Amino acid sequence: MPTGGTSKGVVKIHGRLVEMQARYEGSPELPSAMGLTLVADGIRIIVEPPTDGNAAVSNGSQLRKTTAQLQLEAGLRVGYRGFYGCNSQGD
Repeated sequence: MPTGGTSKGVVKIHGRLVEMQARYEGSPELPSAMGLTLVADGIRIIVEPPTDGNAAVSNGSQLRKTTAQLQLEAGLRVGYRGFYGCNSQGD
């Protein structure tokens, strides 16, 4: 996971890809405890590690257990539980 600077992410909403700016929060020394906030015009997605500290998925993949909250400027707030992965590729 990136530890500084600006990162980008993409989400698919209603069949459209939306490019978002990403900001990581937490300790780079403990990546499973890091959170992520994705922001674009009118939308924010907050991704948080589980509060029990058990973020790793047992099958050895790079996926992590997480909760996410989608917030739209228009007033919608929806929460999700699931998995996410981060594939950091340098330019």
